[in-house]
Amino acid sequence: MYSPGKDILESLGLSPLISATG
Repeated sequence: MYSPGKDILESLGLSPLISATG
């Protein structure tokens, strides 16, 4: 399930966090 917030986090360079949290 995609969340717009994830796109924002990716922009901030938090991709590793996104992968860890799903």
